[in-house]
Amino acid sequence: MNAIAALRPPRVRLERRYQPPEVARPAVVELASGHYPLAAFSALRQPIPSAGTPHLLIPETTRGQRRGTSPFFAQAALAWAAAVGQAQVGLPATDRRCRDRWLELAARSDTQVMDIAHGPWARLHLDAHAFALTSIDLPASIFAAPSVIGLLRAEHAREPFTFWSEIVHPNTRLRASVGDDRDRLLVELAAAHQAIWLLDLTPGGGVTASDGGAIVGVTDDVIAAELCVLAARQLSWIRAGFEEPGPWEHPRVQAATELRLGVDTGRDIALRASANDDVAIRLAERLARRIDAVVLIDSR
Repeated sequence: MNAIAALRPPRVRLERRYQPPEVARPAVVELASGHYPLAAFSALRQPIPSAGTPHLLIPETTRGQRRGTSPFFAQAALAWAAAVGQAQVGLPATDRRCRDRWLELAARSDTQVMDIAHGPWARLHLDAHAFALTSIDLPASIFAAPSVIGLLRAEHAREPFTFWSEIVHPNTRLRASVGDDRDRLLVELAAAHQAIWLLDLTPGGGVTASDGGAIVGVTDDVIAAELCVLAARQLSWIRAGFEEPGPWEHPRVQAATELRLGVDTGRDIALRASANDDVAIRLAERLARRIDAVVLIDSR
């Protein structure tokens, strides 16, 4: 009975109407490598978040067979977010082990952890002409946050655009899972809120620092972020002998471009790396070939 009740539409405290995102062209994906994740974050030339802005950091969590954000990447992301503003963790539904791990990480960095899995809830009304879903119910704390930072991990990224499905209310998740065009409905959940995306691209399709270091990325375009994560994962599959279609051919990526959630062509994506960072440059070149993007070498 409790499980059935959880699937009912929630009572909402706040309602908004969907506003299409302002898509910057080119969408810049900043890449950097380091001996460990925090060193890689420190090497990022232009952090996107505004200094002094409170940030709600939302990780990918462990749930069933789903692997969440790497603890090392998580600790570095917390430190990076705290360096450019006040950081708070919004923790979606997960298992006890993952929850305890995040509580421990947050305690080390003096960061507050907020449980966003059980509400309170807010409702985003979507444009009926563009979307199949009429609304998305999501944690009200996301609406209240001046800045939302999402963590994406390439190593276990089987399918793109799964991030928001773990965060929205179970009723919304159910509605997005049982429709005729499930891929498109899941992508529509990405309209829930604009975010800054921190990308864990280690091992980056087999491209790592000589000592097994880390590669990270940051962007504010959701399509560019998902393409980079998917392409990095596909590089490792290709090295293992599997054939993979181009990331742009994925039905969820195509649905995202139709919904205008971000850039709609690879030429509008710039993969930027420092001239002194050979590992990041090498990964940028490989990703660029997969997603037809432009590589920018920053010589400053």
